[in-house]
Amino acid sequence: MGCLVALLNFRLLAQAIPKLLVLSPLGARKQATGRYLMRYTLTVLVLLMVNANPNLNVYATLVGLLLVKVVILGEAVFVFAREKVQDWFSPARWKRGDP
Repeated sequence: MGCLVALLNFRLLAQAIPKLLVLSPLGARKQATGRYLMRYTLTVLVLLMVNANPNLNVYATLVGLLLVKVVILGEAVFVFAREKVQDWFSPARWKRGDP
C-alpha cells in the first residue's frame, strides 16, 4: 500500500512540474504549495487509514512509502560512484598530466 502511494506521489509530481514551468513565479509558488499539501495530505490519510485497520501493518506501509525514495537515492549514489571510478581509471587522466 505504501509503495503505491509513493508511486502516485511521484506521478503527481511529474505531472505538475511541466505545468508549473509555464506559470509566473507567484502563480507557480501558489500552485506548487497547493499540490505539495495535497500530496502529503494523501500520505497522512493513508497512514491514518492503515493505523485504523488492524489487518494492515503501519511499519510495512512506512517501508513502502520510503522504498521508492531509497531506490532512487541508491541508484544515484551507484551512478556517481561508477563515474568517479571510471574517471579514476581513465588512461586520459595520466596523458593530460592531471593529478
